[in-house]
Amino acid sequence: MLPPVYMLVCDEIPGRRAVAEAHLKERGVNATFWRGFHGVTWGLETSKEYDPGKRLPPGHVGLNLGSYALWQHAYLDNEHPHLGDGLGTAPIIFLEDDAVLSPRFQEVFVKAWAELDALRHGWDLLYLGGNHGNDTITRLSRHIIRPTYSLDLHGVAMSERAFEVISAIEPSAEHTIDGVIAERQRKGELRVLAITPSIILQKVGWSYNENRNVNRSEN
Repeated sequence: MLPPVYMLVCDEIPGRRAVAEAHLKERGVNATFWRGFHGVTWGLETSKEYDPGKRLPPGHVGLNLGSYALWQHAYLDNEHPHLGDGLGTAPIIFLEDDAVLSPRFQEVFVKAWAELDALRHGWDLLYLGGNHGNDTITRLSRHIIRPTYSLDLHGVAMSERAFEVISAIEPSAEHTIDGVIAERQRKGELRVLAITPSIILQKVGWSYNENRNVNRSEN
């Protein structure tokens, strides 16, 4: 059984939600769809500069806003089943609409979940897909690794503690939300694990960073 699943979508982009819905149905995954903020349509801009003269584009501003709004809704406005990670947390899976699930997504997730329970290793974020760079990666079991720096939130499970840590960060459109989280990870403020090989990739042509995944899924 999967934890509750939410997918962030932008209805202003014709066809994307329909494609995402059909894909999840094919994989047997039930999700709650959450309408985000399409930065270009909303005319979103930021005055924050991440480097001199450089600012996040409207799309990333909208993604930051949509992610924060969805996480708050999921954890503050809903009661969700206690599923646990073996150490008393109750996680929720969050997907972006460019998430492509492996054909064996549920099978491998259940195996990885059992490994987590056996490891008794507390965690805040569990990446189901992502870019873990070239930093130190420690293998904990067949399907579980502990990276030290991770990017891309197209598929991630978050515990209640993760939300508490992230919500304490003053929201800003200075940096991408995955970059903000990665810095907390590197500093040891967030306990991050990942499933390997990735069981979620990014749909080709839908994201500027779709080819940055380093653990290409064969599951």
